[in-house]
Amino acid sequence: MVPPVFIGSVPSGMELAVMAFLLILIAAVAYGTVWVVRAVSDRGGSDLEARVEHLEGEVAALREDRRNREEP
Repeated sequence: MVPPVFIGSVPSGMELAVMAFLLILIAAVAYGTVWVVRAVSDRGGSDLEARVEHLEGEVAALREDRRNREEP
């Protein structure tokens, strides 16, 4: 295996281009990962909110039923 050209010297244009490409690639993968995690988190939150609203409605109905039983 041939060692990189820039060992002991300044990197040339091709080495700089490859380093820039790798940095951009790593940044794109990180951005995509963060985007996917946020998309999944937001979707789960709306389902949770809908479930909480449904359970609050059930609790209100049970309280009303309990009041009706206690009144007579």
